[in-house]
Amino acid sequence: MRPTFFGLDIARRALQAQMRALDVVGHNIANANTPGYSRQVAVFATTPPYPAPMLNSMIQAGQVGTGVQIEAIRRLRDQFVEMQLRNETESLGRWNARYEALKQVELFLAEPSDYGLRDALDQFWQSLQDLHQQPESDAARAVVRERALLLAASFQHVHKQLTDLRLDLNRLVELEVQKINTLIERLANINAQIHRVHLSGHDPNDLLDQRDQLILELAEIVDISVLERDNRTVQISINGFSIVDGEQWIALQAVKDPSDNMLYVHWSVTGQKLNITNGRLAGVLEARDQLVKGYLDDIDLLAKTVIDRFNEQHEKGYTLENPPQTGITFFTGTGAKDIAVDNNILQNLALIAASGDGTPGNGANALALSRVFHEPFTELGNVSIADYLRSIVASVGVTTQQAHSMVTSQTALVDHLHARRESVSGVSLDEEMIDMVRFQQAYAAAARVVTAMDEALETIILRMGLVGR
Repeated sequence: MRPTFFGLDIARRALQAQMRALDVVGHNIANANTPGYSRQVAVFATTPPYPAPMLNSMIQAGQVGTGVQIEAIRRLRDQFVEMQLRNETESLGRWNARYEALKQVELFLAEPSDYGLRDALDQFWQSLQDLHQQPESDAARAVVRERALLLAASFQHVHKQLTDLRLDLNRLVELEVQKINTLIERLANINAQIHRVHLSGHDPNDLLDQRDQLILELAEIVDISVLERDNRTVQISINGFSIVDGEQWIALQAVKDPSDNMLYVHWSVTGQKLNITNGRLAGVLEARDQLVKGYLDDIDLLAKTVIDRFNEQHEKGYTLENPPQTGITFFTGTGAKDIAVDNNILQNLALIAASGDGTPGNGANALALSRVFHEPFTELGNVSIADYLRSIVASVGVTTQQAHSMVTSQTALVDHLHARRESVSGVSLDEEMIDMVRFQQAYAAAARVVTAMDEALETIILRMGLVGR
């Protein structure tokens, strides 16, 4: 037989369920602007009906429902979109790092401009042309000396800036490793909290959101693989090596290589070098070890060729002294770092070997010196000094443009994936207001059931209870 207060119990469950649903709506509205928050929904389910099937149960028309309950509070998340977002965020981080470094290289070369290395080379070449016309002129010789000093200073300046950029990128490697260690420690701590909540039988939705946000931040720095276990914790790996597994985590180290004094990423436990293939850290390493170092080597090779080939031709010429001398060195140094005008030339302009045969007024060697910059050399790949410099500048421009294009396309793709995630997980205040009204009305209806049951019980207690007084 149906209990007298059965209806009140149904109404009680309805009131509690609708109130809990209103709490979920309020939580969504409160976190509408929280980064990484996923919209949550209350899942309604009927409570077990009455009576339960049994051997001696009474035969009735059917089971009577006992009300409603909140079966779960589920967060809305598309795992496939999350995986895509992590992968594309890794690539975006890598190309961003490359692009930022290349922009600085482009700025250092300052091409095209009136104060770059190319302009210094052109001015030096022009001064040699003028010296060919006036080989006995002290003014023309002074211009050659000053233009040579400018060219040497330009080489040294570009070399120093590129070297400083490489050192800055090297320091950035250590900072990125520190960020990785901080993130994986936080992920291990959140894993521990998620595990405890899961064991208690609840859904740790807010903790899962925090963990997903940290994983996305980690993916921007380094390429990772994520595996979620049955206990809701995750295992995060780099190149098959686990850095986070449940509550355990393994730190990374930035270790200096004695061969080049550069920092590389190693496992703290085994000391094994880690191969980083994607993410911002990969972009920093590529910029340091491939892009910037490559341009440094190119500038060094160019400066060394200028020193060797110019000196080779200069030593064939004759000075303005009486008697004329030959075999005079014009440039000193081994590359862009230490290229300089020979101190004897700085002290005595007459030592500039402009003559081809030692006779006054002959500027044949000055003309031959100017041709040095336009003759192909095997060490430069059978191109001239001027063309080699142009190829360096063009390479920087093309590579920078490619990186910019990749950053633009990756940014658009990541923005698209963010929009897709927001369409599923984002909080819509319009939808939440509709749900609020819906649950509020359901709550009011359940309260009205309580009132109706109260009136029925009042009839039973106050009126039917008069018998026997």
